[in-house]
Amino acid sequence: MATVARSKSKSQAQSVVIENVSWQSYEKVLSAFVDSHAAHFYYNNGALEIMVLSLEHEIIKEIIGTIIDEISLVVDKDFVAAGSTTFRRKKKEKGFEPDKCYYFGEKIALIRGKKRINLAVDPPPDLVIEIDITHSSMNRHEIFAALGVREVWRHDGEKLQILRLDDEKYESVDESVLLPGLKGDDISKLVKIGQRESRIEFIKKVREYGANIDKRG
Repeated sequence: MATVARSKSKSQAQSVVIENVSWQSYEKVLSAFVDSHAAHFYYNNGALEIMVLSLEHEIIKEIIGTIIDEISLVVDKDFVAAGSTTFRRKKKEKGFEPDKCYYFGEKIALIRGKKRINLAVDPPPDLVIEIDITHSSMNRHEIFAALGVREVWRHDGEKLQILRLDDEKYESVDESVLLPGLKGDDISKLVKIGQRESRIEFIKKVREYGANIDKRG
């Protein structure tokens, strides 16, 4: 196995991509780190990315999670949060661990109560949150698309982009389909508020924003 790419940002998040990794080796790595939350693993046709998480990465992830929690409550949109569950499909030689992920609508009944997800029979998450401060050299979106993730929210440390799956490729859109009325630019602004203000003030502003969405709807 050979390391082909390494990236590091000022946030100290690090990413390493290793080529020529067998599926069996990938599964052994997952088993070895099953109780660890220090890194995420992505696999795509023999390439394995190991993503070491930084404080900045985790703070942005939790802020976005809070936005989803609060907005969903205001607009009465149910979901199941599946966190950083490992999703993999041997047949497609792809696997990933999202920063956060969610199931909406009819998929909720299909996965509620399950302890594990098997993508051979179970649905993929509707929404994946991707914090990519390091600007990964791996095409993670190719993995998400192949496994059928409908919507991806990608935050690069500065702004959030909403991506919708269309004909097996992701297209950038202004507004979420899963949470209608919620715009990428507005999420970016709310994330910045969450980074600089107290949690209480941040949640108040998220709820205020959600109430305006509800009125427009």
